[in-house]
Amino acid sequence: MLRSIERAKLLDNGQLGAWETSRSRLNIPRRCAKTSVIGNRLYAFGGFGGALLDTIESAAIKVDGSLGAWRVEGQRFRIPRYVHSLKKASEAVYAFGGHNEKQGTGLREVEWSPIQAGIVTGWKPALSMRIGRYAHNAIGFKGWLYVLGGLDGINFLSSIERAVLSPKNHEIIAWQAGGLLSSPRANFAVVQYQNFVYLVGGTNTLGYYDSVEFAQINEHGDIGFWGSEQEAYDYQNNRVAARVGQPVDLPHKGKIAEAITSGSYTYIRVISPSGEEWLAAGRADYRIG
Repeated sequence: MLRSIERAKLLDNGQLGAWETSRSRLNIPRRCAKTSVIGNRLYAFGGFGGALLDTIESAAIKVDGSLGAWRVEGQRFRIPRYVHSLKKASEAVYAFGGHNEKQGTGLREVEWSPIQAGIVTGWKPALSMRIGRYAHNAIGFKGWLYVLGGLDGINFLSSIERAVLSPKNHEIIAWQAGGLLSSPRANFAVVQYQNFVYLVGGTNTLGYYDSVEFAQINEHGDIGFWGSEQEAYDYQNNRVAARVGQPVDLPHKGKIAEAITSGSYTYIRVISPSGEEWLAAGRADYRIG
């Protein structure tokens, strides 16, 4: 795991200049940390550094774009967060979900901190998401925040949740269904420009994506699927039904000899012509034989 920082100049033609390594290094190596510019400082939130991290670091951004020394902030997350998502919106910053190390599932917990004079003042619990998520992403638009896709256990998610923010104090006052991605996926990048959302790459059980997709956010805050929650549910069920009966080449084709359920997973012993192996699957009743 790395402590190093690299930077490149964004040129007038949209290309990147040469990459150079910053002399300023993180205090703690961090994998899958989330970053944000708040005030004149670059922040790194959470991640993994041999253990799941609740610590936060920041460094001043100088006039020439270089960084000052990194310092560990006194305000920590309320819980360690890894492969979580993070979004700065208005005068607050929000952290969503992450990986539950003990259960192997996604966290529903959300926390937020007001920002005063460019400083993260202290983390507070917020209204939890409907579904636990990790390896997801987040955006903000007007008075809403959105979390998109990700994983819960080994299940890839296509759902989007929308948080409604209080105009008075920026707290989350409700979570709503926010539409669907075109396919379940995790570990993708997302970019928002005006009311357009661009989804770049990602992965799911079918492999890795090299595609870029986009959707618009309409005046009601709907993204991706413009319909009611019931219509979205029916649409997803129709998509699944259309795939039933289509042959799919399975990487572990064989007979189930044994199934053991623990927590959010079912562990399956499969016997195939190539031998015997144990597989982890989402919790379900799997037929022996």
